[in-house]
Amino acid sequence: MKYAALAVLGASLAAPVAAQAPAEGQDACHGVLSSPDRLGPAVAAVAQYDTTYVLVSREGGAPVTSLDAPALREVEVGVQAGTPAVALAAAAGLPRVREYSASGEAAGALVLDVLEGRMGAAVMWAPLAGLAAVQNDPENLLALRTLAEPHAPPAGLPSGGVGPQPCADAIKALLESYGVVPAEQTIRVEFGDLLDRRAPGSDRAAAEAGGAVFAERCARCHGAEVVAAPRALAPVNLIRSIRRFSYPGFLYVVLNGRPQNGHPAFRGTLEEATIASVYQYIRARSRGELRVTGIHP
Repeated sequence: MKYAALAVLGASLAAPVAAQAPAEGQDACHGVLSSPDRLGPAVAAVAQYDTTYVLVSREGGAPVTSLDAPALREVEVGVQAGTPAVALAAAAGLPRVREYSASGEAAGALVLDVLEGRMGAAVMWAPLAGLAAVQNDPENLLALRTLAEPHAPPAGLPSGGVGPQPCADAIKALLESYGVVPAEQTIRVEFGDLLDRRAPGSDRAAAEAGGAVFAERCARCHGAEVVAAPRALAPVNLIRSIRRFSYPGFLYVVLNGRPQNGHPAFRGTLEEATIASVYQYIRARSRGELRVTGIHP
């Protein structure tokens, strides 16, 4: 039981925010599918799903969890033209495939066709699928499942500056609530690939920034004090264990998780620079350089 709830930390396993407040998401994304100027910044801001493609189907009937599902050989499957979705469908040998444009309006039409039974399923880039679902699936009738391995995003989508994006937040919340895992999380990082990583030097500002990340993403399971809090879900004394960890070893655990113990993998949801700041925070706490609040003792 002690690690049973650790997976709640992973962004891919977040609470169903979109299901709780569909109207709010619809309002934030109203008109975005048909507005290139708004579409680019909205989907660009969902960066953790940038290389993720999903299989979109309607709940109910025969289960469709992957492209080799027998049910997909009996129906027509929509794909976004000019994207890796075409090659994914071809590699799976799907017999009936229809190509749609990768534009926002076409993405909305493709999702509507799945919802209304005109298309058996769809293979789509996750941010566009999420945006189309925000607009068209307030009753949460769809199922979205990650197709393994990262692939390039559609070419030619309008670009724009990334700033505070209520619509992007709604897309991310919907993908998380549907259980969509960023494709980067499907590829395990090998320890040998991390051996050249060197521990970051002491940097108070970075350590304090890492403390904020720890409080948001780690404290629920490891405890706010970073020690073996008896009631924490993962009562590990990180202040002590950080002294034993090599930096590559720390990265390996954070990126890959420990599935046998319920620890989520953070590859695809936390950048290495962010993980480095968390390392700096725990190390600074271990050395007595920072309090929980990030204020020097």
